[in-house]
Amino acid sequence: AAVEPVFVPYGLAVALVAGLLAMPYPLALAARTNAVDELNR
Repeated sequence: AAVEPVFVPYGLAVALVAGLLAMPYPLALAARTNAVDELNR
């Protein structure tokens, strides 16, 4: 299976966009919750 070299930057760009789209939710959860309180629960 020969892989076209153009797929490498395309794959990295898709991964970057997916990471940017997924980032707000964990950040919102982290801002809303106190990790120490959750661990001591």
